[in-house]
Amino acid sequence: MNKNILIFISRILCYESNRFFVSEIERCLHDYDYEVEVCEIDLEDGEIELKLMGYVGRSFCAIIDFNSALPRLEMENGERYLDHIDAPFYNYIVDHPLYHHPVIKLNLKRSNVICIDRKHEEYIRNHYADIQKVIFMPLGAMEALNVIPYEQRKIDVLFSGSYQSSREMMEQMKEMNADETMYLLVQELQKNTKQTQEEALKYILEQRGETLSDKEFADCLNALYLAERYVRACFREKLIQTLLDHHIDITVYGTGWEDFKCSNKEHLIIKNSVSFPVSLEIIADSKIVLNIMPWFKDGIHDRVLSAMINKAVCVTDSSTYMKEHFKDGEDLIYYSLDELEKLPQKITKLLNDPNQAKQISECGYNVVKEKHMWKNRIEENIIKITC
Repeated sequence: MNKNILIFISRILCYESNRFFVSEIERCLHDYDYEVEVCEIDLEDGEIELKLMGYVGRSFCAIIDFNSALPRLEMENGERYLDHIDAPFYNYIVDHPLYHHPVIKLNLKRSNVICIDRKHEEYIRNHYADIQKVIFMPLGAMEALNVIPYEQRKIDVLFSGSYQSSREMMEQMKEMNADETMYLLVQELQKNTKQTQEEALKYILEQRGETLSDKEFADCLNALYLAERYVRACFREKLIQTLLDHHIDITVYGTGWEDFKCSNKEHLIIKNSVSFPVSLEIIADSKIVLNIMPWFKDGIHDRVLSAMINKAVCVTDSSTYMKEHFKDGEDLIYYSLDELEKLPQKITKLLNDPNQAKQISECGYNVVKEKHMWKNRIEENIIKITC
């Protein structure tokens, strides 16, 4: 049996996180006696063709790449490199598939997708007939090197993530002469925060009596990507402003926060972006990690797992998957996007009761350590990927 796996790094994700994901995956695969070859390519590198030609004609039991750009790459004769490597290709997509539509729709011979949300998995199955296999596999948790005891942690409330102005996004929509559907999608997502992007668009089309093919629907949702980004930016602004209005200090790591126009900004402690491993150390020195999901309704973001495995109390909005695995008030704390006015009290209660907060952080750690590490993800999915 071929037990060789080829992992590409064709794009660098935020804070270079995929380099560390790949390292963990490689280590776990070795435990199952797989030989792993990792190849990082730079799309601007003049040697990229030489690198890829080195794999043409070779056989692997799987090829994996995060948010891959590989399907776009063609040989001189116009055929795709991936079609000339004897292996199923897995595009490990860590965003909503709508953002990767131009790549997913390319008709590779052995194209597969790994998703981190079950709604994303369903979306791929429903709208991309050429995709052979879709696997739901959330990212695994990553531990810091130095986990500070809870009582000694310096940061009360941490928020990791960049800032983008919703006002500027709205201006961008106006400049591009966005049609009515864009604004209707914004309204629908803001009105019903439980639904996915595709569910909201489907509702709008039904109300207008319009019917689209699966391909047309995927094209349409991709074209409307700015609506979802705008709504997420609005909720991120509202989330932070709500806490600032209650004079709760928030330490933010990420770009753009200097441009955040808000009141009580003296309570916003702005730090520069840091690399992924440094971000883990910062989490491990934080009492509370505040998270807002990137509109995942049946999955989990690695920020949640990073908080819990590093013994911070994760305060986050929820998803169906998360509610199945983590109990509110025991393993973490949930808040609702529809009831952000209740969030300050939840945060204040944790800060005023460090014993209770520490207990939640320990319970969250135990659950993640047992069931949500990279070794768990590989154990649960390696047969699906390689068979």
